[in-house]
Amino acid sequence: MKGLKIMLSVCLLALTTGIALAQAPNGTGRYYETADNTKGRELKTALFQIIKNPEVDSYDQLWVDYGYTDRREDGLLWDMYSGITNYEIGGDKQGATISKETSSYNREHSFPKSWFGEESPMYSDLMHIVPVDSWINSMRNNYPYGENNGEKNHSADYFSKLGKCTVSGYSGTVFEPNDEYKGDFARIYFYMATCYEDLIGSWKGNKDTDMLSGDSYTAYADWALPMLLRWSEQDPVSQKEIDRNRIVQIVQGNRNPFVDYPGLEQYVWGDKTDVAFIYDDYENAVIGEEPEEPMPVESSDPLEGEQTFVKVVSTMELEMGCHYLVVNEEASTALSATNKYSSTSIRKNAPVTITDNTIITETGADDKPYTLYIDGELGAYTLYDPIANKYLAQTDNTKNNLYDVDEDSELVMEGNDMALWKIKFEKGNVNIKNKDNGRYIFFNKSYPRFTTYQKYSEYVAPVQLYKHVVSDGVKPTQVKHRRTMDVYTIYGVKVRTARSITDALEGLPQGIYVIGGRKFVVR
Repeated sequence: MKGLKIMLSVCLLALTTGIALAQAPNGTGRYYETADNTKGRELKTALFQIIKNPEVDSYDQLWVDYGYTDRREDGLLWDMYSGITNYEIGGDKQGATISKETSSYNREHSFPKSWFGEESPMYSDLMHIVPVDSWINSMRNNYPYGENNGEKNHSADYFSKLGKCTVSGYSGTVFEPNDEYKGDFARIYFYMATCYEDLIGSWKGNKDTDMLSGDSYTAYADWALPMLLRWSEQDPVSQKEIDRNRIVQIVQGNRNPFVDYPGLEQYVWGDKTDVAFIYDDYENAVIGEEPEEPMPVESSDPLEGEQTFVKVVSTMELEMGCHYLVVNEEASTALSATNKYSSTSIRKNAPVTITDNTIITETGADDKPYTLYIDGELGAYTLYDPIANKYLAQTDNTKNNLYDVDEDSELVMEGNDMALWKIKFEKGNVNIKNKDNGRYIFFNKSYPRFTTYQKYSEYVAPVQLYKHVVSDGVKPTQVKHRRTMDVYTIYGVKVRTARSITDALEGLPQGIYVIGGRKFVVR
């Protein structure tokens, strides 16, 4: 299952067993619970605490991310600045010359990077950086959004326009996106004002930031905020935004609440600032179309015979419940068995042949690669070795060891992070980072082996991830998650500890329960 599709499997289970997940829009569960019953300024700050500090991809990785976040139904690039472009994703990226509309596409900081001094994480925050035609991107420059007559410049058929602002209260030059996407950009701006509430008040002081107020709460100037509120109302949330929001969370771990809750901006700045926000009983909430049902996960049992593995280059390609090889391509080698004769816990390496980002090999033998069965959820993955029946962990920040821990160890129980890992991709490499102490899995070039280090050095090399491809005609076996989860009543009384949602729910009397951080109603 991909990232948030874990949530989908829970929803499907609820439908088939008569157990309903408490309603929050777009499968968000209890994500926004801590903002419950807040209003106005307090609501905005509560949302800031939920969505702040996104773990953004690198700026270069955005080219790859667009293949998932901004793909039209016909497979081409979704360009919100032009009505005539048909770019193939991955091709026609901006070159040295930009001759006309339809020449190439680029990464557009819809909230201009000059406004925040090109600082991180804003510089590569996928939520506001969208792919657009390069020529129109250049035309927009870093002018504020606004409304105009297009007398200075415009795209084909005036789809986007540049000119003197016609919104009351401002007469400078502004860029006007098409009506079809004004709401999209307004909600992006509401996100920026909220996600960076602690910073946006200081992004004021030059002619390029006439759209900003210099205040952390209002964020936008007196002429701009009412316009954005109007744009959002006139162009409601679309399925495109719902889908993009879901995928961005898979990439960087946060969401845009103004997409999940249409009209939420009115509770923060508009005519509902005296109305309390209720996260799971919101009057304007809409449930978007569910993502496609995930393929059944593989069995966690060891793989037998020759198998095929393909390279993974994006978080969106990372599926739960699959076998993976950890590889160092430069040395054509993959993670293998634990070195039983070493005084430290390390992983040996085994040779592999890589052809067109594909590896065909047997696994599990002493001189062959070992697969890791990856499961879990966003930002908290488990790496399970089905041959050794062990989880990979990092239990000592003073040593480089990559430890093996037993399946029933406390280290893999709920609440422990030593056997949990964060996984991010960058320039074809994968960063597998321990959630407890931040060490990364690398390949040691000097003493060939796989182990953990705090950072890159001349002695270590990055690793890549290759995913097992199930052959046609082979139906994978559904398996249970191996981590435990506690079951509580709504009053906080612990009922049981279980290893799967199915086990957790089995035989429970009618009532409301909290399981693995989500609320369930048993009927």
